[in-house]
This record gives sequence, C-alpha cells and structure tokens, in this order.
Amino acid sequence: MWRFTLCMLLVTLSGSSASAQATFFPLPVEYGGSVFTATGISADGNVIAGHSAGADALRWSSGGGFEVLGTGLSSAVSSDGSSVVGGFFNVTPEAFLWTESGGMLGLGMSLGGHAGSSATDVSDNGSVVVGNIGLTSFRWTASSGLVDLNAASAAAVSADGSTVVGTHAAPHGTEAYRWTQSGGIANLGFLPGQTQSFARDVSADGSVVVGHSGPGAMPFRWTDGLGMVALDTPCLVCNGYAIGVSSDGSIVVGGSETSAGVGFPFIWDEINGMRDIRQILVDEGIDLSGWTLGMPTGVSADGLTILGAGTNPSGIQNYWVASLPPPISVPTSNWFLMSLLALLLAATGFQAFQSTDFRSA
Repeated sequence: MWRFTLCMLLVTLSGSSASAQATFFPLPVEYGGSVFTATGISADGNVIAGHSAGADALRWSSGGGFEVLGTGLSSAVSSDGSSVVGGFFNVTPEAFLWTESGGMLGLGMSLGGHAGSSATDVSDNGSVVVGNIGLTSFRWTASSGLVDLNAASAAAVSADGSTVVGTHAAPHGTEAYRWTQSGGIANLGFLPGQTQSFARDVSADGSVVVGHSGPGAMPFRWTDGLGMVALDTPCLVCNGYAIGVSSDGSIVVGGSETSAGVGFPFIWDEINGMRDIRQILVDEGIDLSGWTLGMPTGVSADGLTILGAGTNPSGIQNYWVASLPPPISVPTSNWFLMSLLALLLAATGFQAFQSTDFRSA
C-alpha cells in the first residue's frame, strides 16, 4: 500500500501533461482568390482576424468560416472575438473598429497635425483601441476619441485598456515603453550591451511586457520587479523576437533561430525555457512533412493555442493554428524529492524481487 502512495506522490510532483492532445490546423490559404493573412486570435483560439491580399477585412471562426467586415486590413481581435480593429482605405488611411452590433466605425484620420491612422490592438471588451497615426500613437475610447500618447508607435493594450505598450524615441535611443493612465510613459530600458528595444505585447493586467532588444534581436520579458530579462536563445548570436504573451504573462511565443541560422517558432515558459513549437508537435505524433513553420502572429489567453505563418507542402503561404499540451511544471525544488522517491521505489521493487519464492509458481 505504501508503495502505491509513493507512486501517486511521484506522479503528482511530476506535473504530467500527457493527457492533453496537441493539434495542428492549417487555415484556408485564400479568400476570394487572394492570399489570406492571419493577424490576431481570440482568447479561446476559435476566432481569427485577418485580411485578403485584395484588402478584404476578414473574421474567421472554426464554426462559421470567413466573414467579410468591409474593405481594409484587420490587425487584431478582442478577447471574445466580437470586435476587430485595423485600418481601411479612405482618401487618407483611417483606423477602424468593427463590432458585431455596430459594424465598421472609422476612428478618425488626423490628430494634432498627424494624419493617416491604423489600429493595432483592442481591449478585451472592445471599448479601448490603440494604434498609430502619422508619427505618433493613439488611444481611443468612444467618450474621448483619439488621444495622443506622444510616442512613435503603440503595439498592444492590456485587457482593461489601462496599459499600452510600444516603442518611442527616447533620449538614449529607440526604446520600449509602458504607458498607464495613472503614470503616463515609463521607459523599459535595454538588454545589456544593446541600444534599442521594441515592445510587442502585454499581459492582461499590464504587468508583463514582451518584445526584443537590438541592434541585434534578443527576445525579452519585462516585469516591474525584475526589469528586462533576456529569453535564452539557442546561441549567443542567435536572433529572436518575442511576439505574444499569455494572459497571465507566464508563457511567451515568438520566433528564433538555431546556431545554423535556421528559423523556428518558439514557446517559452520559466521552467522549460525556449522550445521549438514544430518539434513539440512532431513529438506529439503530428505529421508536418513538407511544412515550414514561421513566426507566430498571435496567442490565446492560456498561451497554448498559437497562430502562425508558414509554408505548406505545396510551397504556398499558409497560416496555421496549433494547440499544445500544457508545459510540464516541475518546480526545481521538487527534483531532489522526485529523485529520492524514484530510488525508494526502485529499491523496494528489487527487494520484492529478491524475496519472491519462485518455487511456489
């Protein structure tokens, strides 16, 4: 009985994720005879924002297929999939917000002498939109309209719309920033030896920012407590870009390269480090013969459903959605205990073998 208890404790400590199944789903290659580009994914991974090469702003869902939102380029979708943002073509380019209830709404084309706008992200409920206009960036709500953030670009917004991240021209060079309603712009700095940084995404509560630092490309994860920390790439000179982060900030996705210069999409977490998404899928039994997986372009709230670019076996650009099993989460402090338990089990098994009376068989 006590050996059974040891076994159960060992399984509990190991944090096994073997029950989860990985999936790989190629999205439609084109819409209306034009190549389809996928740019954003909902929290549950079931709704995709994108556009055709013919400038059809599109929303795609696993249950309903394509829906044409209007003429323009979609860039992001809200958490529940009900709102899509991007830019459409007028005399001057204009940011738009599309909602299921109201259709496509232009957000304005000019702000303080800047002209030509495009939206890059939207809050969870669709009430806050961020984007770029001319040489500056904006934050939009229905009550305030376009508000200048006084920064070169806005890349992403937190779930409640109170935190915006992006890049601006700081005194020491191009630098990632984090803007909050209460504190305005705060510079995030650079990785050691670097002189540039670019923020690409932010966690739901605004506390975790991901991006890359240059002039090379080194992926980073920033928190208020630790500051900017590099995500280890396969080699010191391997380029890498952090593109998206899970809702709780614990999982990061992006693209990196091997020491041979071969690019691969990655998923990162603090316990397992950087892992090749393609290799995870292959190890889970998925046949990716002929496929080249490129840079992720979005990630679900739990960090396990990833939207990415790629080339299919026919050599055609083809975006894909992959769902991965949860990463094995064994705290470092548990490894010694797990090893000790394994030794105990092995020892008791050997003693049982020695004491077996084979003559009674």
